[in-house]
Amino acid sequence: MTPVTIGSEIYGDAPGVATEVTERWLTVRTADPPPMRSVVTVHFPGIFARAEVRIRYFFNLGDGVWVGARLRVLEWLDSDVLKGWRDRG
Repeated sequence: MTPVTIGSEIYGDAPGVATEVTERWLTVRTADPPPMRSVVTVHFPGIFARAEVRIRYFFNLGDGVWVGARLRVLEWLDSDVLKGWRDRG
């Protein structure tokens, strides 16, 4: 499990934990997942993913109810690409 931040210009940032990561899909546990079809940036250490929220869910692992989201990866980006976007103003 990897700590991540789900960033959205509209809904703000939400901390989470990536529990499943593939080239095209991410599963993230977070207390406040963005709405369905939102396009978000998932911040991993040193790399980022632009993704779309496809599924929101609630599940119980015995230690309390977790809320999460299944995200479809649109593209993977490294920190240099995002820095370039920010520098463009």
